[in-house]
Amino acid sequence: MASSIVKGRHALIIPSGGVSPDILKEISRGYGISEQLFLERLHIFYEKDAPFKEEQNVMKVDFEDIEKEVRRIVEFGIKLSEDTGNPPLIYIGIDKLAYLAGEKAIKPLIVAQNYTRAYNSLMFWLVKPIMPWIIERLAPIADIHLKTTRERGCTLLHGIKPRTPLYAIQLQPNKAPPIPDPIRIT
Repeated sequence: MASSIVKGRHALIIPSGGVSPDILKEISRGYGISEQLFLERLHIFYEKDAPFKEEQNVMKVDFEDIEKEVRRIVEFGIKLSEDTGNPPLIYIGIDKLAYLAGEKAIKPLIVAQNYTRAYNSLMFWLVKPIMPWIIERLAPIADIHLKTTRERGCTLLHGIKPRTPLYAIQLQPNKAPPIPDPIRIT
């Protein structure tokens, strides 16, 4: 996401549970994104009763009608694509949508995926294992399905779709911003 923002693209994000605008700002700062770029290019969508104030880049949405709101977010992305000539990166915390809308979250995600393909955009779904049923329903429509886990203090990554070997993820020492270094485990 940071790379896209620095390269002049916008990012649309429905954060995972527990992720506040301040956390996103702090992470962005760690990757060299100025506050101005953060406010101009990172568009954050929260549920209407979230305890965060609306700012230039923080928008409240009513997930009671999730289909309508996701379409509104997609239309916002289309306008950004047309205005800038670059499709935005889309990041969705699926745990938040599943918590707010349950099973109704799946159909709008397919609509968002159609937009992503039509505009050559890139969309990431972060799925935490708190509601395993949603992983089972979304996995078949994902183009790529990566799984991360932590074992004995080490972050591990492997591809489910397509199948890949197991990698240990290590941050390169003394690098700022932190750059992950995948190490294949054989």
